[in-house]
Amino acid sequence: MNTLEESAGKILTAISVSGRRERPIGPFCIGTVLVGSQEGLKISCGGMELTAEDLWINEDLLEGYSPKLVGALPGTCPDGGTLTPVSADQLTRGEFALKAGDRVVLLTLDGQDYYLLAKAVRL
Repeated sequence: MNTLEESAGKILTAISVSGRRERPIGPFCIGTVLVGSQEGLKISCGGMELTAEDLWINEDLLEGYSPKLVGALPGTCPDGGTLTPVSADQLTRGEFALKAGDRVVLLTLDGQDYYLLAKAVRL
């Protein structure tokens, strides 16, 4: 039979081990997209499953995002001399940028709110 001190020590050790598994070591962590949809985004990070309620996401990744680019695109005419003017909101992201299996960089300062900063890819 264990003494009260031994039992308390075992409980504290178990809580400590569990906490280390579930919280990132520093403010940055690498996550893996489990469900890559704008409506049901889920990310695995540090043993936790994060959902839209936990995340602040970089707007560049959202479907319909417009970088407000303005300029001219070269045309496809044989002489190459045709330019097509582009105004703000004509170029938008056609689909949500994240798919299942993608790796993402996250930042958390409190272990409650996670900021999805970027999608990470290999060269």
